[in-house]
Amino acid sequence: MRWPEGISVAAQSERSDSVLALYREVLHWRRETGIGTPDDVAWDSSDTVLSLTIRVGARTWNAVYNFSPDAVLPVPSRQGQAPDVASGWDGTELAPWGAAIWEEPAG
Repeated sequence: MRWPEGISVAAQSERSDSVLALYREVLHWRRETGIGTPDDVAWDSSDTVLSLTIRVGARTWNAVYNFSPDAVLPVPSRQGQAPDVASGWDGTELAPWGAAIWEEPAG
């Protein structure tokens, strides 16, 4: 079997914006935060968007995934808060196939 162009690990290893790079970053982030064993997960979805709210103890994260191959997804203001982990995030919207995870401010 031959992989489509750009899909193999070898092709993605050199790209910081690849799915492989995001996956590795999320695994590292998950180990650091303890989010791998959540107390509660709530979700909402459409044909092209998945939104998660994840709670671990007193901490809460929101994750948004844009599964559209061609549509940009506007994301409501995060009061200038940069995502903990992101791919395809430009500060106001997610690119096609983009993903972003933010921790909610305590309070």
